[in-house]
Amino acid sequence: MSGVRVTTTAEVAMELGTYGAERQEEIHEALDRLADASAIGVGAPDGVGLRAEVMPGMYAHWVLLEAPRLAIVWQVVVAD
Repeated sequence: MSGVRVTTTAEVAMELGTYGAERQEEIHEALDRLADASAIGVGAPDGVGLRAEVMPGMYAHWVLLEAPRLAIVWQVVVAD
């Protein structure tokens, strides 16, 4: 099965820009793992789209567009 391309909304990109460079790299690597088609399948349905813990304490919410094989991360949430 072909991979899925991952992108974020402008709002998520701005939020991620508030972290330090090292943390940004870790977060982007975690989000890139969503590009693995099998990783997309592990997300739990959550209203609009899917939700999964992409790294300890950080959850991503995304929608998957099947035809273009594109996952759009529309929110990241850090659990306290």
